[in-house]
Amino acid sequence: EEWFGITYGPMRLLVLNDTVDTGTEITQDQVSFLQTQLGAIDRQRTPFAIGMHHQPMYTTSNGHTSNLTLRSAWGPVFDQHHLNVDIAGHVHSYESTKPVKNAQVVATDAQGTRYFNWGGGGAPLYGFAATQSWIQTRESTHGYTIMTVSATKLTWVAHRTDGSVIETIDVTP
Repeated sequence: EEWFGITYGPMRLLVLNDTVDTGTEITQDQVSFLQTQLGAIDRQRTPFAIGMHHQPMYTTSNGHTSNLTLRSAWGPVFDQHHLNVDIAGHVHSYESTKPVKNAQVVATDAQGTRYFNWGGGGAPLYGFAATQSWIQTRESTHGYTIMTVSATKLTWVAHRTDGSVIETIDVTP
């Protein structure tokens, strides 16, 4: 399938396709899919909803810009149903955001979505354009991430290739 959802323990992972043949697959088909999938989650049993796709909705990379089509199509659905975390690649660097809702920084993770961009697996690295108020951390480096999820906490730890930690973020439902 081009997009799908799977529940694993305390999380519902929604894998999306943002490199589609027609725009309606993003603005209609996957919006409908997201509404159905996110609306059906029993947050008592599955407290975390995570999205994953290629192109970032929020980035300050100088190699690629934020995908505003995705942001305008999927962002309102993420906000309505509280997607906890959205993971993208595409930019050859690391970025994380503060919690965001309606394209604005909000006070807590319970109110917004964290957006993580990580495309530093080995390709030439990108730098950054001017920062934005929603950026928490950004670094032009290669590395990897370890994400752990329990019933009460999602922990995201971004590492450089030498194993040193860029940042650790704990997200609560």
